[in-house]
Amino acid sequence: GNDSSSSVKVQSSNQVVREITVEKGVFSATISNLDGGLAYSITVTPIGKTDANSAKTVVVTLPPSMPGDLQVSQVGKSNIRVSWSNQNSEFQYRVAVISAGEPTRTVVTNKSSIEIDVKPGVEYEVLLVAIGAGDAISAAAATKIKVAATPTTTSINTPTFSVYYGAKKFI
Repeated sequence: GNDSSSSVKVQSSNQVVREITVEKGVFSATISNLDGGLAYSITVTPIGKTDANSAKTVVVTLPPSMPGDLQVSQVGKSNIRVSWSNQNSEFQYRVAVISAGEPTRTVVTNKSSIEIDVKPGVEYEVLLVAIGAGDAISAAAATKIKVAATPTTTSINTPTFSVYYGAKKFI
């Protein structure tokens, strides 16, 4: 039973520490504003107890939020660029490129943009997850891209001209 007040210490995997006191007779505490993608060590210690076994610790890992602003574009004939907003420089990201329901390439990176080799003329689904502490993963962000068989190019039409000096043509 809770016959004394308790101290609740919350320490995140990035070393942020918070402490709260839970009054006698209270058997739960709500700890809010925790960051996703981190592991938390939560230790409850009865206040006034000197017995080392009276403290209880649990470790909880929260998954990161889904990566935002997923963008995929074709680069050249056989590459795509995948980019997203980086939530936390400590996270890693797993990018899976899928064609016809089969993964064709999976890349793990700590960057927020990568280029991946693909085959022209194929439609791909791109899935992206953030990987936090304890390998906890976010929900997947997803999009599709049809890689053109011939990439779109922009041509600039310049007028043809000749330069004469007197009767002599130079260009």
